[in-house]
Amino acid sequence: SEDAIFLPIAMVIDQYNRMFVISSTNEEGVIVMDENSNFTGYIGAPKVTYSVFDMLWRQFQTAEQRAAGKPYIPTQFQNIAIDDEGFVYVTTSTMDPSKQLASLTVSSSSKNYAPVRKLNPQGTEIMKRNGFYDCGGAWVMLPDKVSKIVDVAVGPEKSWSIIDSKRSRVFTYDSEGMLLFAFGDSGSQLGNITTIEAITYQGDNMLLLDYTTGAFTVFQRTSYGNKLIAALKNDNDRKYDQSIIHWKDVLQYNNNFDAAYIGVGKSLYRSGEYNEALEYLKAAYDTKTYSKAYGELRKEWVSKFVLLVPVIVGLLIFAIIKLFKYAAKVNK
Repeated sequence: SEDAIFLPIAMVIDQYNRMFVISSTNEEGVIVMDENSNFTGYIGAPKVTYSVFDMLWRQFQTAEQRAAGKPYIPTQFQNIAIDDEGFVYVTTSTMDPSKQLASLTVSSSSKNYAPVRKLNPQGTEIMKRNGFYDCGGAWVMLPDKVSKIVDVAVGPEKSWSIIDSKRSRVFTYDSEGMLLFAFGDSGSQLGNITTIEAITYQGDNMLLLDYTTGAFTVFQRTSYGNKLIAALKNDNDRKYDQSIIHWKDVLQYNNNFDAAYIGVGKSLYRSGEYNEALEYLKAAYDTKTYSKAYGELRKEWVSKFVLLVPVIVGLLIFAIIKLFKYAAKVNK
């Protein structure tokens, strides 16, 4: 609108030099501009957060009361990141905690109240959430304990990280929404962040900004993290034999890591080793991929014995005919 106030607080640029801007005074979504700074539109506008009580109460209000009441506007985005393929990640920490909790706990394709979202260039939410818990930080069942996600950064091999300012903690996920690792705490000890404010990657290093001290803390990836990234890289490059090796190495560090079992199982499945894949997928309760592997085994069984089926049926028919002829002769 003509009286809109433009206060940009975060921005990214895609491979076509388009600018995606977050403005602290805008509720329409992410502002999109071309390389000449011409406004082209909005994408990814969050849904208006009406409650059932609000909708019922408004039916009994006058026009003056509605105008004087609180405005029902979408939740504002706070931070933004972009990957090499042009997909945009946005975060919001102004969400009603009860609605955010409902978004995390309800099994639904609708994630209008999720604290982090992945948008395609048209603004459609395309985040994959195939983990055992949603990609929203700490898994809790109380609204006042829900993570406050304030920033997101895209890491190597399609991984991405978010920061929880309530706990000064980092959560890192893969492209399927599986939690890879989490670390960090609030405090003054080495490696802790008093007030975590922002995150970014610098090559293989991760940089976290402490708002209180105004300083960056640089984290190097551990050998455990290197194994994880190597496994993801081989998955993305479709080198499944190598991927299996790295995922099994990860299990040597952590034999309770579901994502590693799923990684081995999927690599075996893609390599055509369906029987072996079933064992790992069963261990991680990955019913979706387990069903696919079992379906391929069933196809193999059918293709192997498909020629025997008409032979067996023919022999049964022949035996039945002979039986009836013999029975007719005896009865006569």
